[in-house]
Amino acid sequence: MKRGFLIFAVMLCSFFAYDCASDSEAPVVSITSPNNNDTVSEHTSIISAEATDNKGVEYVEFRVNNALIGADSMVPYQTSWSVAGYDNLAAVSIQATAYDAAENAGQSDIVVVTVVNRGALRGTFADTVLIYDGTWTICDIPLSNAPDSAVVDSVVVWATILHQQVADVDVYLRSPASTEHQLWDNNFNPPTDTVATNGFTAEGINGTWLLRIYDEVANGLGGVATDFNIEIYWKY
Repeated sequence: MKRGFLIFAVMLCSFFAYDCASDSEAPVVSITSPNNNDTVSEHTSIISAEATDNKGVEYVEFRVNNALIGADSMVPYQTSWSVAGYDNLAAVSIQATAYDAAENAGQSDIVVVTVVNRGALRGTFADTVLIYDGTWTICDIPLSNAPDSAVVDSVVVWATILHQQVADVDVYLRSPASTEHQLWDNNFNPPTDTVATNGFTAEGINGTWLLRIYDEVANGLGGVATDFNIEIYWKY
């Protein structure tokens, strides 16, 4: 009985060895997401693929610009990748390779996408507010349309301030995270001046940005702020 079982086991192992060795058919694989010519702007995106094989798919590898970024052995076959390390507006190639148990490999068609990992958004406070005698004036701009995970690269502010004594005016910008930096210190060039700052680098963007204007001398001389614009350049 034991001898018979041993012969059966040897025959079974031989069958599977022969079966694997005789398998020369490569899997068929295709990228399902993203699509060719898509623009990819999510900080972390998912690459997905479909794969089939006559004996069964073991795993699928994913490459971006020929660099291996991940592999998956379960349906749905997918991996995550970050667009942060690529040049803005770069065209990148994506390809999947599927393997079976016999190490036959099938490659998908190449999908080419455009990476967007930098951009700009603008907000406007279009109102008229008073600036007067030793008081603070606040202009607020709520922003909510920055991409997920985007952070500040730099900020440009331009404002229109009409004042009888512009040297009295100090202007500060406060971020949604409550970080504050002075933009002008008695050096505003009326009526409209522009300043850029890197003071908020790597902060989040969405939320309310405040332009805080201080008339530092109570001398009876005042004015108005009639416009406040902010442009935030973002990156991943």
